Amino acid sequence: MDLHRLQTPFVIVDGVATALYMPLRMTQDVDILVLARDAPALYEELEQVGSVRLGDLAIGGTSWQLPDGSRLDVVVSAARGRTRPCTVPTGRPRGGR
Repeated sequence: MDLHRLQTPFVIVDGVATALYMPLRMTQDVDILVLARDAPALYEELEQVGSVRLGDLAIGGTSWQLPDGSRLDVVVSAARGRTRPCTVPTGRPRGGR
């Protein structure tokens, strides 16, 4: 599934995101972070494209089987977060505040 097609705002986290900072490691799924207020809209989008909800995550959120067979973990945060990505001059994301 092409995550760029989702209308709900999210950020990629965990294994796939760390590829920007260190050598790529094998991962079995893609993890995204979404604000709690946006989670219902994202869940609806996922269902509309044929994704199947597998269950809840212990850390808050849900796990999904996407139509292409891959797995997506949606981590839900109540934090407000940034409104724009924080980048360094190269355009890559920057950690910290």
